[in-house]
Amino acid sequence: LSQETKADIEKLSQETKADIEKLSQETKAAIAATRADIEKMRLVTEAAIAETKADIEKMSQGTKADIEKMRLATEAAIAQTKVELLKWIIGALIAQGGLVVGLLKLLQSPVAG
Repeated sequence: LSQETKADIEKLSQETKADIEKLSQETKAAIAATRADIEKMRLVTEAAIAETKADIEKMSQGTKADIEKMRLATEAAIAQTKVELLKWIIGALIAQGGLVVGLLKLLQSPVAG
């Protein structure tokens, strides 16, 4: 009975060691697969980040170009407005000068005559 018990214990011990070894190998394989998946995800994420950065840079360049176009258009509009304003001011000054000269002649006529 003692030998049978020892044999059963030894057999159970061997089976347990074999099960532990099998589980250990499966766990190592699962860890390796998980590490590989993590590495793939890291590479995909880095690629996505690089692509996003490139898209942002493109958009930034486009926005800068649009802003520059708008700045130039605004400067041109301001310059045109200045020219128009100067025309109106000069016209108003000439008209005012003519009015003053006319009034002076009108007022001087009765006094002189």
